[in-house]
Amino acid sequence: MSKLIKLPDVEAISALRCTNIYGAIKVGLFPPPVKVTARASAWVEDEVLAINAARIAGQSDHQIRKLVADLIDARAQILPALLAARRVGHSAVAA
Repeated sequence: MSKLIKLPDVEAISALRCTNIYGAIKVGLFPPPVKVTARASAWVEDEVLAINAARIAGQSDHQIRKLVADLIDARAQILPALLAARRVGHSAVAA
């Protein structure tokens, strides 16, 4: 099961800086973050890893845009479980 990761982890995994990540999101070459709370966002780790694998495999920008679109479409199936697990984790820390 994938997990949600914060921007510093995304930067470390992707070897991109914040500005490059958001620029790639704007042109459809990187998956956008998901809202975790009203003031916090995070990325799905498996999505970031999939983009890395596509780049390493030499896929074109067109292919990566398609991959990003497919990853975003697949979120409907995985996000509820990820967000629930994150809430449970925060509750355990607070207790």
